[in-house]
Amino acid sequence: MSSSAVAALTQFGEVTRAARMDDALWVLFTALASVLAHGYAHRIGHRDAQGHPGVLGVVRAVLGEWPLVLAALPATLLLFGAGRGWWRSQGIE
Repeated sequence: MSSSAVAALTQFGEVTRAARMDDALWVLFTALASVLAHGYAHRIGHRDAQGHPGVLGVVRAVLGEWPLVLAALPATLLLFGAGRGWWRSQGIE
């Protein structure tokens, strides 16, 4: 997912340091939105007999999706580093 986001952001976008910082934020935002959506959908799919997922159940399901955010961190850190000037911003993808 992160690689696809980086490719999409880079294909027609700018590769300046500021743009790379924005790209890092978008990749992280996309991962967090995916975690929320997937965790909530998972909880709704396994709700109890009364049909109420419960707030704590939803929170646990969302927190259980931490590997998705962890998987997005390498791409986010690469873009963040390019945005900070730690390495060149062009061609890092």
